[in-house]
This record gives sequence, C-alpha cells and structure tokens, in this order.
Amino acid sequence: MSESSRQQLADDVVSEDLPSRIQRAMAVEGIVHYSMSLTDDEEIQAIIEAVNVGIDAHLTACNCPQRGDSYQHGDRSITATQDTNYWKAGDKLCLAKTLECNVSAESLPVLLRRLDELEGEAAWSLRGAILSTLGIEE
Repeated sequence: MSESSRQQLADDVVSEDLPSRIQRAMAVEGIVHYSMSLTDDEEIQAIIEAVNVGIDAHLTACNCPQRGDSYQHGDRSITATQDTNYWKAGDKLCLAKTLECNVSAESLPVLLRRLDELEGEAAWSLRGAILSTLGIEE
C-alpha cells in the first residue's frame, strides 16, 4: 500500500463516526458480543441506569435480547476445599456479586453514548476503559 493510501485510510478512520469505529473494531477482532463482568458497585449502577432508559430520544436501545444483549446478576465464587469454623468442604463461597454483560455490536455504541451522558466518574471511566479495550482513542 502506498504512503498516500495509508494516509487516506488513516484520515477515513479519524473522520468516521464513533458507532462505526466501535462496530468496525469489534468486527476486526471477531467480537460478536462485548462481554464484561463488573464488580464495582458504581460501575454496575452506571450500567443499570444506562440500560434502564429503554428507547431514548435517539430512538435507540441497548438492551435488545433479539440481538443477544444480556445483563444478568452473577457472582464470583470459590468452593471450599476443607472444613473450617465458618464453612464445610464443598460449600460455595461468594467472593463478589457481579453484573455479567454481553452487548451486541449494534447496542454497544448506544450504551457508550449513554454512559457519556451520565453524571459521574464511574460511568465515564468505564466508557473509556471499554473504548480502550477496543483500541479506540477519542
């Protein structure tokens, strides 16, 4: 590829809108659904607030089961290997409550826009972290 072609491609990427960049980054990586397991209470609350908007003024939604979107409570746990004063061998010990998220390429740009619109460091930080994992800088 010539230098001018490379520059044109770079210019196209920069001028591309964020939803298209997100969807392209997911396609390049072969990601059908962006998965995350959150344990931070403030990040979980930010996701809940963003998802609970439903269909917004942009007439978009980010919780569409038909796309494969899911947001479910979960936990991180271990199984006790021996008896103690507090548990028996084989008991499941919950280490943290989680929010397990699987977000489609269509829904992720909506979720990220809503996180950007929310007040609070947790929402903005989570949004930045998601974009960073996709290799997207703003």
